[in-house]
Formats: sequence, structure tokens, C-alpha cells
Amino acid sequence: MNDKEPTISVIIPAYNVQDYLSDAVHSVLNQTFDDYEIIIVNDGSTDNTQTVIDDFVCSYPSIIHAYYEENSGQSAARNLAMKYAKGEYIAFVDSDDLLDPSYLRKLYDAAKNSSADMAKCSIADFSDTIESAWHACDIGERTIEFEPEYVYSFHNSAHSGIMRKKFLEDYEIRFSEGEQMEDTPHGILTNLLANKVAIVDEYLYYHRVQRAGSTMTKVFEGKENPNIPYHGMINAAELLDKYISDPVKKDIAEYFVMNSLACFVTEMYKNYGKDVRKRICNFCYQYIAQYYPSVRSNPFIFGRKAENIKKLPFFQREAVRLLSLAYRMKLLYPFSWMYSLLARKG
Repeated sequence: MNDKEPTISVIIPAYNVQDYLSDAVHSVLNQTFDDYEIIIVNDGSTDNTQTVIDDFVCSYPSIIHAYYEENSGQSAARNLAMKYAKGEYIAFVDSDDLLDPSYLRKLYDAAKNSSADMAKCSIADFSDTIESAWHACDIGERTIEFEPEYVYSFHNSAHSGIMRKKFLEDYEIRFSEGEQMEDTPHGILTNLLANKVAIVDEYLYYHRVQRAGSTMTKVFEGKENPNIPYHGMINAAELLDKYISDPVKKDIAEYFVMNSLACFVTEMYKNYGKDVRKRICNFCYQYIAQYYPSVRSNPFIFGRKAENIKKLPFFQREAVRLLSLAYRMKLLYPFSWMYSLLARKG
């Protein structure tokens, strides 16, 4: 690396990951692309995470920069790191995940060659070693041509991609602080507002799952008080309305949002009790009424264009359609309750 500004800023928020952070950072240091900086934000860890960070900063002072904040959550840590990032592109990496050595090179080349605001790749999940990883998110299968020249990817994870920093700044895109599942509203905005998303149809990002003690593991198991991204979803709806005027794209944006709400009402919080799911359903009633009152006429849900998105998994399409019907019939909670009951039996 040289003295000029780095091309890519790799942002790693870290909280109580003393046993995992070293592997994650080394997977960045082992990249075939070398024009980057690493920004690590310690989000108030109570274990030896800071010691691990200090060792890396001492060994790589020109590459790795570290910051500390009182525990405020991953969103706040990412937003803080964005203030210090010097790269043209931003790459978000979770502190217990791993990268293929060609990750940055292939994503950068894809973004640069197509003048895209963003480049995304497929994700492989693993619970122990990457040798046992399984394919979890095929970016090609999740990329849909709604209409000619209207191609978008249902891939909301902030990791597994790079984003042009100026694009994020120009469209006021930040993570919703104090909330979980913050990638959902952030992903809606980046996917829909980017001038183009370059697709690298390879499994280059390795996402660790089922890590004991992680916030998301507790959420999926229904053991953590959920901080559902209500404010993030509201902000996403308002920014979409502010920056999208094309009527076709507005319909697509509405579909993206309904897809995310369907996930909240069904899969994401299926292990929680009725109080949590009733709160989610009540939010959906108010949210749809305020921002998407004409959802019943969306051509990609009920109309002639529904065939255009048949590439999406059947259950995903049906969840959106059933959510929209349940909203119209004031049956969101019974729909959510029935799904959670079937999911538990299944």
C-alpha cells in the first residue's frame, strides 16, 4: 500500500468477539487487492476484544485504524466508522465473518467496470470452518428483472458487497441506530437508489451463523428483546418517496418494502409470543396506511406484472401476496399467528 487515499475502506464493528475478530481481520489482510484501509470500532466490549484490536493496530499502523465507543450497537459503530472512512468505496464486514481472498478485487473490478454505485456477491453460511460452509444466498437467483432495464436484487445484507461512499452520502443513507435488523431498511435504500448494482455470482463472503451469545442468534431463537427497525423502515419510505419519481420504480419500491414487512410478520419473529407479533402487525397497519395505501393495485403483487417476478421463490411471493390480502381484510395478526404455528410444527 502507498501514501495515497485508500480505494476501499473496510469497516468492522466489534463487540465481545475476542475469539473471532483475529480471523476476520486476517481474511481482509490476505486479500489479493491491497489498496484498502481497515477501520475497527470497538462497541464497548467487555471481553478482550480491545487487546486484539491493539495488537493489530501495533502491527499494521498504516492500514488499521481503531476507534472506541460506549456500547451503542452495530448501527452506531458503522455510522461512526463512516465518518472516518477515506475510501472511494465502503465494505462492511461483520467481526466474526470471513472473506474469500479475491473478495475485494472481484467486487471492485465489477463496480468499476460497470460504473456501478454498488457490487454484491453471494453468501455462504458456516458455523465452524469455511470448509463446512453451505450456500445460503445466491445473488443470481435473487436478482430479478421486473421489467426491461428494471433489474434489482433482493439481497439486503450490508456485508457481502461494496458501496460507493459518495452514493451513500448523496442519498443520506445511514444505519438506523438503536435497532436490530438494521440491514433491512439500509438494503432497501441501497438496492433501489443505486444507479446500478454489479452482480458477482460467486460465493465470496462467509457468514458465521449460530454463534452462541450473538444478538441475532438470540433474536432468531426468540430470546432477545427485539428492537425492530421501525424508525429505519419509516426513514426508508420517506427517502424512497423523496428520491424516486419513476412510477414503475415506485411500484418496485413498494414491492421491496412489502417483502420486508412480510418477513417481519412471518419468518423473522416467528418464535416470539403474541405481544411482540401484535406490535409488529399494528406497526404494519399504520405504516402501510401512511406510505403505501394503494398497495392493493401494485401490478407486481396482484396485477399483470406478477408473472415478471416468478423467478422469486414461491413462498416469498406468496408471503407478500398474503400479507397484502391480510392487510386489506384486517387479518394481519391471524396471518402471523397461523404462520408461526405452522413454522413451529414444521
